[in-house]
Amino acid sequence: MIYVPNRKVYGFIILMKNYPGVLAEVSKVLYEYNVNILKLFATSNPEVADGIFFCDLTESNVDLDELKSSLESLDEVIEVKIIKPIIPGLVIDNLHFPLLLYKIRCVILIEDILREMVKGMRSEWGSAAEAFLYYLGVRIGRTFYKAHMKNLDFCIAALKSTGIGDFKINIDYEKGMGEVTVKDSIECSIGIKSDKPFSHLIRGVIAGIAMEVIGAEVEVIETRCVAKGDEYCVFQIKKK
Repeated sequence: MIYVPNRKVYGFIILMKNYPGVLAEVSKVLYEYNVNILKLFATSNPEVADGIFFCDLTESNVDLDELKSSLESLDEVIEVKIIKPIIPGLVIDNLHFPLLLYKIRCVILIEDILREMVKGMRSEWGSAAEAFLYYLGVRIGRTFYKAHMKNLDFCIAALKSTGIGDFKINIDYEKGMGEVTVKDSIECSIGIKSDKPFSHLIRGVIAGIAMEVIGAEVEVIETRCVAKGDEYCVFQIKKK
């Protein structure tokens, strides 16, 4: 999505043939009509590239249908769809549905919603909610690790790229012990001013991943936590 108040903003989903120079040809048409590209996202398979162009047409006098026709007249372009603003300046891509992350369906939770989920459960059910969040995290961690080719580096990169946190994991496989540092943990960032370590969901995620990596049940304890004022979160792993 994009929001630029007081500007004439539109979205264009452009299916293109996938070979070098195609984006240059599409951009050239937009340039000729004095259309400014604000954001561009593109994915592709061996034959087709799917580009999402968020464009500012404020300084252009082009008619939308004319622009669409000009883009579709290119040999490189297969199809063009226009995303109109919901309110002036606000465009949301609601045509790509469902949302996929390398062929796996996913959803985006904004921080306010996650805060209400986590804090709401803890407010209503206290320690029972903390236990629920932990064991839910264990299941998530195990599934997450398996879904990422059982490769720890791949798993760590995916945890960061999906916004959960910046993880650094060190495990001694022989001793069944380890330490995990998490910067910008999404869970602990919503628990600021806590008087004790706040993480149970992510602590469970770490436990689930560690159980798969070590091949045994583990105990995970959070020794530092941003929610109670530490610079980052630290978790100690120990095989039971």
